[in-house]
Amino acid sequence: MNQIILFFLLINCFLHGTFASGIIPVLNFYVKENSGFPFSAYFLGIVLGQFLIVAYSKLSKKSLSYTFFEIFFGVALILMGLSTTLFHFVYSRFFEGIFAGLSLPLLFRLVTLNTAIFDKSKKIALFNSIFAIGIVIGPSYVMYFNDFFSFSKILVMNGLIFILINVLLYVFTFKMNLFENHEDSRTFEIPLKTFFQERARNINSYLTLFYAKFFYGLLLSATSSYFFLYFPANLTIQRFLLLVSVAFVIGQLLIVTLLKFFPRRNVDLFSPILASLSLLMFIFTHQPAFLFLGVIFHSSLLLVGQLNIGEKPEKIRDFAIFNLMTDPGMLLGSFLATFKLKGLILALIFSCIPLILNFRKKTI
Repeated sequence: MNQIILFFLLINCFLHGTFASGIIPVLNFYVKENSGFPFSAYFLGIVLGQFLIVAYSKLSKKSLSYTFFEIFFGVALILMGLSTTLFHFVYSRFFEGIFAGLSLPLLFRLVTLNTAIFDKSKKIALFNSIFAIGIVIGPSYVMYFNDFFSFSKILVMNGLIFILINVLLYVFTFKMNLFENHEDSRTFEIPLKTFFQERARNINSYLTLFYAKFFYGLLLSATSSYFFLYFPANLTIQRFLLLVSVAFVIGQLLIVTLLKFFPRRNVDLFSPILASLSLLMFIFTHQPAFLFLGVIFHSSLLLVGQLNIGEKPEKIRDFAIFNLMTDPGMLLGSFLATFKLKGLILALIFSCIPLILNFRKKTI
């Protein structure tokens, strides 16, 4: 039974990743240069959903809550499938983001609690890997089926699949409390204000990961809305994202090596600036190599950001606030992408803040 439940949970994980990036060709087809607005709405919804998880313990006490959230995520996919205008995509993406924010902390916790695999680190790695695979192949997945169906039908069908999976998951777990025998409830005994204050004391440790997510939101939104206009004829969006995954891995391997010779603090201070400059150079030269260079710097920020924080929180409320402290970076990045060149210049200015603050600290 645990193997079946884990299987359904991992399908949910894959589909969440798939439609984080798989929506790019859909938005590119319908709203083109305005794609940044639906992305911003999605990230805003995620932040709101995770805040609700942090604030209200009743939203995560029962396994029914999780399947309920995922079913409504499927409904959001169907709404997107029925959308053809910018306004419809914005509100359906916002709706999708809320239920992604509500469900992902619970999904992560259910995977770590499942006993089909006993090694907790393997379960966390499996969750991260399947989600990442979904992100990488999302556009290719959507474009492959677009040879047979319209974008609208693809979204509606996947929404229905999502709903069916979670109805089945509910049937399998109807008499089970998937969250029983764990200590998550203790974190909800801490008053909300106190809970935030305790985490805010270590806000500096979240800053690098905030910038990593900032560039994630910026890259996704800008690629969907206008970066693609400067791609060579043989570089499709789906091929670009596959190459991005290669650049991301290179960045991870490279920074692991460089950290043996250079202080981690150098990555915190200089990688945001170098990532911003790389994206600006792409706009001025139209050479995709600069985009991949930007991805490498983004990858280094993500790894160092995770090292700064330490082990990823597992409990629902801790996981939600972990994301709540850093996910607004995705919202800010996707919002700046809507301003195109001006947004990239603002991103460069924003990226200089850690270096300026560090310089001021040394001179005072």
